[in-house]
Amino acid sequence: MIVAVVAGALPPDDPRRDADTPGTTRSVVEPRLPGAVGRLAGLGSGGIPDSAGGARGQALAAVVEGFAAVVWFGWAQVSANSWLSTLLTLGSVAGFVLAVVAFVRAARAARAGSALRERAVRRRYVAVLAVEAAVAVLGIFVLAVTGLLEWSPVWVCAVLGVHLVALARVLGDRLLVVVGALLVVVAFVALLLAVLGVTAPATVAGAGAGLCLLLAGTASLFPRVHAVLPRY
Repeated sequence: MIVAVVAGALPPDDPRRDADTPGTTRSVVEPRLPGAVGRLAGLGSGGIPDSAGGARGQALAAVVEGFAAVVWFGWAQVSANSWLSTLLTLGSVAGFVLAVVAFVRAARAARAGSALRERAVRRRYVAVLAVEAAVAVLGIFVLAVTGLLEWSPVWVCAVLGVHLVALARVLGDRLLVVVGALLVVVAFVALLLAVLGVTAPATVAGAGAGLCLLLAGTASLFPRVHAVLPRY
């Protein structure tokens, strides 16, 4: 705490007068952590939590990512062999546990701030979500009409990756940029391996997307992970 003693002619009954030093007043300036130290502590330069919507926002993100991981691991089960099916089942269980833990944390931080409490942020969020859903559904429709429905996991994975990158700026969550980029890479790898006949499109797309979302949800529960990411 930095204490500054400023000389001045204050009235005798002024409450700002320092009891120990007549004729003086004391102003208190709260400390601020240096930029690097503040970021490692999960704080911005002004002492504001440097994350997307605070603890509650991150917990809610982990809930969504946990359940999404369950869905993607389940999608990969379509053409998985026995040993891979076991791993995918374990992944689904881990995603469900993550979602439950994150939900409990979000409930405990019900009074904390969330980026979606702002009306402007909600409007942009809904707009991005609507565009993603429309593009994904349109792509699946085209694939179904052309008899290529089995490629839909690759398409949805790529759309989801681009969606998360766009959503990162709306929510101020830099982790979404990393996850979105990884999902696009997963979609490309799944496409390449499927074209080469190595594996079915759903196997790599589902397992890869599920793993990315599971790790992202876990990271969302730890604010310091966001602190080491580049500013976005």
